[in-house]
Amino acid sequence: MTYEGIYRKTGGMGQTKLITLYFERGLAFDLQDRDKFNDIAAITSCMKNYFRSLPVPLMTHDLHEDFVAAAELPEGDERLQAIERVLYQLPPAHFHTARLLFRHLNHVKSLSAENKMTSANLGVVFGPTVLRSPIPAREWSDMGPKAKLVEILCDHAEALFAKPFPPTSTA
Repeated sequence: MTYEGIYRKTGGMGQTKLITLYFERGLAFDLQDRDKFNDIAAITSCMKNYFRSLPVPLMTHDLHEDFVAAAELPEGDERLQAIERVLYQLPPAHFHTARLLFRHLNHVKSLSAENKMTSANLGVVFGPTVLRSPIPAREWSDMGPKAKLVEILCDHAEALFAKPFPPTSTA
């Protein structure tokens, strides 16, 4: 977790391909086996590649515009509440995966003095990976809001994912 640039650096192709092969074939393997897997960036590259290759992005095409609009609101409680509302519209598997991912990235961010991965850096790396427009021409124009959304999710993961899913009604 303290490896400098843990999610910014690209891993070696040999180990990245091997991990991907094992994963795709459902083979058992131990990423803590330092003789076989000694490139931390290969492991993190596999994770980024996995999220990037999902046919439906983690933050879903259907909710893309809502996430972008929420991220573009002025800083403050209204923006956090808007993001939270959209998060709880995700399909259950996407929500639970996002909760694990962003709590993990929050922890990575907490070690940024050593790993140099601030929430802004994580936003740049993971924004286009977990949030993709269904309109390919929008990918570049949405880059800023996507990075900002991931930055906010990293900074506020515990609060944004605090409620049970699905959220209970308070009526």
